[in-house]
Amino acid sequence: MILFDVLTFVGVIGCLLFFGLFKNRSVQSESSYLFAERKCNVWQLTCTLVMTEMNTSTLFSFAGLGYLAGIRALSLPLVFFIGLIFYALTVAKKWKNLDAYSVVELFRKRYGETLAKLSSLALITAMIGFTATYVKSLSLLFHPLFPNFSPWVISLILIGITLLMTLRGGLVAIIRTDILSFLLMCLIIPTIL
Repeated sequence: MILFDVLTFVGVIGCLLFFGLFKNRSVQSESSYLFAERKCNVWQLTCTLVMTEMNTSTLFSFAGLGYLAGIRALSLPLVFFIGLIFYALTVAKKWKNLDAYSVVELFRKRYGETLAKLSSLALITAMIGFTATYVKSLSLLFHPLFPNFSPWVISLILIGITLLMTLRGGLVAIIRTDILSFLLMCLIIPTIL
């Protein structure tokens, strides 16, 4: 059974890599690499947004809180839901009208260079924290499958795979991977429950 689990896992990772890097030759411009030419349809955006929030860090933390707090822990996902609804109703249209490519550019256009630099520093700090929790949660998830590897080696391999996929395919590769991950999640989670 363990061999089957490992082969299934390696197969899923292989599919994600292939799916993410497939057709990455179509990424020919900066706009395509960074923004997927701004031609994402609702399905692609939905898959990407859902998989951004439905990551291993979130799953581990919600599972742990569910274990500790029981049914009360279900209120935590509401924070994400309410936050995304608030964003959709208040910020998204204004962001689109400003035609900004990043949060920092939005701050630069609206509030000036000083606040843009401050927002850049805040975002970098937040991303370092988020990245650390994502890498840690992934190493916790993968370590039982590869107990002979140290968590550091597993983390380095996963970071390398992520960098390879992202640097070669940009946002297009991320969106493709998120679509496949979303479909897998829709198939796997109901079977677990």
